[in-house]
Amino acid sequence: MKNKKIIVTVVVVLAIIVLGIKGQGLLEKRKEEVANEALPNSAQISVEVTKAKQGTLKDSVSFLAEILSDKSIKLSTKLVGYVEKVMVEEAQKVKKGDLLVTIDAVELKSNIKALESTFQAQKID
Repeated sequence: MKNKKIIVTVVVVLAIIVLGIKGQGLLEKRKEEVANEALPNSAQISVEVTKAKQGTLKDSVSFLAEILSDKSIKLSTKLVGYVEKVMVEEAQKVKKGDLLVTIDAVELKSNIKALESTFQAQKID
């Protein structure tokens, strides 16, 4: 039994040595093939070279953007009319009672005159 183990061990060691030698030969052969292969044709690349200059390098990127506030308010009036003048600037702080806009009152005055005329006509009758 011990003799069989020794024989098997010797055979395995010899097989490893033979495979190692054969593998080494194949590796050397492949290295020669690769060394003898022609390199692929590559296009020439022209490069412009310039001397370095000392200075400040500014790295910046511009973007087109719109900035929106997280606080906004809708403005409305009880009267109908066109805004004649805006009395405040954008982002200006205001408080209760401040005049924000003036409204063109031509239509409003016209409606008041028409109502007064109708009232006077009904009052006379």
